[in-house]
Amino acid sequence: MGMAGVDGFTWVFLALVVLAVLALRSVWTSRAHARRVKVIWSAVVLVPLVGPVGWFVLGRSRRKR
Repeated sequence: MGMAGVDGFTWVFLALVVLAVLALRSVWTSRAHARRVKVIWSAVVLVPLVGPVGWFVLGRSRRKR
């Protein structure tokens, strides 16, 4: 266990989520990017995050041996 009783993997995951949110905020608040580019960047950032989160929330089924 690391800081505050949370393991290292959780800290890395939380850091990645925070960085992704900050990156999306930067893109969406910028006037230099067109709406299409903003949507594409949102998909590029959110798809890799939604997959693991959905897998965690929905749970994974273990193989029965």
